[in-house]
Amino acid sequence: MTQNNLHKNPASPHALLLTLVYGPTTTRLARWTNNIVLGANTFISEPTIEVDLGLQHSGTDEKSHTLRISRNIQPFINLVKGYQHARVEVTVEELNPLDVTTRRKVAFGWIGNIIRSPGGKGSLCRCTILTVKSLLQDVRVSIPVLSSCDLEFAGSICGAPTLDFEHSGTVASIGTPERNIVTLTLPTVSDPASELPDARYRRGRVTVDGMSIMVTQSLANRSFRLSSLPPPWWVGRPADLFPGCGKQLADCRSWNRESQFRGLGIVVPDRNVTIQASP
Repeated sequence: MTQNNLHKNPASPHALLLTLVYGPTTTRLARWTNNIVLGANTFISEPTIEVDLGLQHSGTDEKSHTLRISRNIQPFINLVKGYQHARVEVTVEELNPLDVTTRRKVAFGWIGNIIRSPGGKGSLCRCTILTVKSLLQDVRVSIPVLSSCDLEFAGSICGAPTLDFEHSGTVASIGTPERNIVTLTLPTVSDPASELPDARYRRGRVTVDGMSIMVTQSLANRSFRLSSLPPPWWVGRPADLFPGCGKQLADCRSWNRESQFRGLGIVVPDRNVTIQASP
């Protein structure tokens, strides 16, 4: 009787690569004992990384992925604080560090919900990675019939001439005199009272590190009231200021774009014309 010897190869080395992109910043991490260098990019060793891939199929109701990782590294240090944050794009790859030809992408998406200290593990956080198909949940195929314009301000169709009203500087302070007020240093602005009128910057935006918050009022002194609280780490960071539009016909006229106004509801009668007579 011949005995067949079973042979099993030892487990192949396996590393997870995580690339996080938010605003102008890219962070590269690796679940491996040492840093992994691939060409010009270095993936920093981070052994806490765990990724659970959700069910993926040919339909649209795919399950999101789950990422568990230390909350003591960026951008998770800021993400768990509860303030608004720039969208974080996530790419998950795997490879055998001894053979770079084995590198392959296994998941792509954006950070969604985040839980601080899941299961009482104080040094970790758990994040949902939203997939491309999850964006289908927000698809709208109807046209809103409103009295306000539904075009993207200064977009290709609107075409408002905003370039002279765009400024760059830094965030000087936050929370003075109100929590949602941000003050900017704007070297290109010499007379804020005349150059930063509220009518031009209302519904504009302040953008820092790829995240924008809408301006609800320009105080015409390089300070702007925002629609939500700016995060404290904005202070000292480069900032861009963009004008806005109130989306009303009068605003279009102020930008000389009345011909592009698309407030479809402005011509809708305020009564049911089939059963109600004219006033």
